[in-house]
Amino acid sequence: MRNNISTMEEVEENMWNEIWRQSTDTTIRFLDKGILLLSFIFGIFLGAIGYPKQIIIFIAVLTLIDVLTKHLSLVIVNYGCLSFSNYTKAWKEKVLTSRQLKNGICVKTIMYSCLLYISNQLCIIDGIIFGKEISGILYSAIALVEISSVLENGIAMGNSNLTPMLDFIKNKQKELFGGKNKK
Repeated sequence: MRNNISTMEEVEENMWNEIWRQSTDTTIRFLDKGILLLSFIFGIFLGAIGYPKQIIIFIAVLTLIDVLTKHLSLVIVNYGCLSFSNYTKAWKEKVLTSRQLKNGICVKTIMYSCLLYISNQLCIIDGIIFGKEISGILYSAIALVEISSVLENGIAMGNSNLTPMLDFIKNKQKELFGGKNKK
């Protein structure tokens, strides 16, 4: 009887080990295929927007700097100075939220992806008259918007020395788009 019980326990243990092994193998295969699919889609996306053009990298870095400076400016405006404790306090008191971060990045990513795709296609399709020029204008517009936003964040952090640069960028935006400049 004793031998039978140990054999039953061994069978049950082997059964659970096999279930665990099968589920981990299946999960690993699913993740491998999922990552492969995502990298394929990401590769198509990067190709469509014109990566590895230097302007794409420049705009991506500007967007990242904008998001970071926006967070830093919110901490400084609400707490008077930037420190690690104030930064964590801002998260705890919901001055900074993951929803803000997600919405800011997602909206910019969607809009800029569309504009970068259009810019790249204008640049590479020969049949479009003035395609390269229009593409350059779109790239410039995106860069000017991001540079302007970074400078505004810097001014909000208390660096008023950036005001002349912001005015210069705003004037360039006005020249590029025409019309009145909104302040």
